[in-house]
Amino acid sequence: MTWYRVAFSLSVVSFDEIMALEDRLHDDGIHFDTGAAIDKNKPIRRDWELDESAEGATPDEILEKAKTYSPRVMEKAVVRRVKRISP
Repeated sequence: MTWYRVAFSLSVVSFDEIMALEDRLHDDGIHFDTGAAIDKNKPIRRDWELDESAEGATPDEILEKAKTYSPRVMEKAVVRRVKRISP
């Protein structure tokens, strides 16, 4: 399975737009780990971890749905493929 780390800069896309997209995915029964980078008590980036924690769809399916639901937000995202390193 391919995993992805998706980063949204909050200087490029609004937190509300990202949350609306996440809510739409959650409505479809899709859940995954998220995080944020904070600077001076303000969020500056929203991150998605599309890995084994994803529920309701594969990481590839989540990316495709997100691109369909909100092409503008996803065009602004930085998507990196993550290689799994076995212990």
